[in-house]
Amino acid sequence: MEKMRWYAGSGKHFYSPMGCYYTRLEDGTEIEVHPKTYDEQFRAYLERIGVQRTSWYTIMQQAEKEWNEYCQVMDDFAEDLQQWLEYQARGVVVERPHKRPTRVKP
Repeated sequence: MEKMRWYAGSGKHFYSPMGCYYTRLEDGTEIEVHPKTYDEQFRAYLERIGVQRTSWYTIMQQAEKEWNEYCQVMDDFAEDLQQWLEYQARGVVVERPHKRPTRVKP
């Protein structure tokens, strides 16, 4: 059975359905590590470098939140009619729809 690719780490290392972590170095060296050993060593490594363990999902939630906040800033900027009406240089055209006259009931 062929080993299934696990795409964390830009596809450089994989998790095998046979129960181990697997990587192949550029020179062809292959490394297989039992999940318990990998987990212990990875936790120790993260602690040494001061990085908190997280998940792809957690990172993507934060990224989506920040992206949505940035999109709101872009929307607020683009929709600020007053700034575009006051802009005194070339490159801005503001067209406003004609308003229908409102009828006043007698």
